[in-house]
Amino acid sequence: KINKDIQETLFYKQDYYKNEQEIRFYFKRRNVNAYANKVPSFLFLKIDSAKFIKEIVFSPFMKYMNVKKLTDKLVGDYIYLKGKIKHSRIQI
Repeated sequence: KINKDIQETLFYKQDYYKNEQEIRFYFKRRNVNAYANKVPSFLFLKIDSAKFIKEIVFSPFMKYMNVKKLTDKLVGDYIYLKGKIKHSRIQI
């Protein structure tokens, strides 16, 4: 369910990080097509991700094992991501 809190999390950036050029993604466990009519259309992008993605940086607040599992899954599904995924070490 997309609500105000999630939208703020996705699209609000603290002043300290304003210089970063990034795209944030929110992953859902359920089939996103079932919710397509409830989610704003600007959240769906058709892209050639192999050309578009320079790197993926996971939040420093994610647990290492979750980062590892997600990294393994992404690289397994999209080999071009190998070496492009890291876990942020920013200390806040």
